[in-house]
Amino acid sequence: KSKEAIKWYEKAAEHGHAKAQYQLGRCYYLGWGVKGKKETAVNWYQKAADQGHPGAQTDLATCYQFGNGTKQNELEAVKWFKKAANQGHADAQYQLGNLYSWGELLDYLDDEDELEYEHKKEAAKWLRKAADQGHDDAIGSLGDVLSDIGGSENEAESVKWYKKAADLGNSDSQYSLGKCYRYGKGVTIDLSQAIKWFRKAANNGHTN
Repeated sequence: KSKEAIKWYEKAAEHGHAKAQYQLGRCYYLGWGVKGKKETAVNWYQKAADQGHPGAQTDLATCYQFGNGTKQNELEAVKWFKKAANQGHADAQYQLGNLYSWGELLDYLDDEDELEYEHKKEAAKWLRKAADQGHDDAIGSLGDVLSDIGGSENEAESVKWYKKAADLGNSDSQYSLGKCYRYGKGVTIDLSQAIKWFRKAANNGHTN
C-alpha cells in the first residue's frame, strides 16, 4: 500500500468509515505502507468491528485468540468470531468450528466430559456452514468432527465430506477416507478403494 493510500484510509477511518478502519488496521498489522504495529491494528479492527464489519470482527477475534496486539482472551475471540459467523463470514465460521472442535473452550466449563459432545456438535454446525460456502479447510475438518461424534449417520456424512476434501487434494482427508474404506466406517469395506486413497495421500506427502 502506498503512503498516499494510507493517508486516505486515515481520513476516512477518522470519519468513521468501517471499511477504511478495517483496511487501515490491516495495514498496521501487516506493515503495509506504515511501520507495523499490532496494537494500533487492533484499535482500528475494534472500531470497524463495533460497526459490524465481518472481516474486522474475524481479524479482531484472531488477535484475541493468539494474543496478537492485545491480551489473549479466547472467550472474547469466540464472541467476535460468532458475530462475523452469524453474518455468513466463511472463515469466521471455520475458525469458530475449530475452537469448538479442539476443545479449547472446555477449560472454562465445569463439567468437561458432559459438554465435550455438545461442543463437537456445535463445531459441526459451524464447519458445515463454512463448508457449504466452499471453504476448503472446513470441508476436511467437518469430516473429522463428524467421525469423532460417531454414529452411522454422522460417519456416512463424514465420508461425503472426506471425499470432497480428498478430491481437492487434501492429504489428511485422503488418508482418512482410506481408513474409512479399510475399516468400513460410514461406508462398505473396500480394500482397493482404501489402497487407492492411501496411495494418493502418500503421494501428497502424508507421512502415516
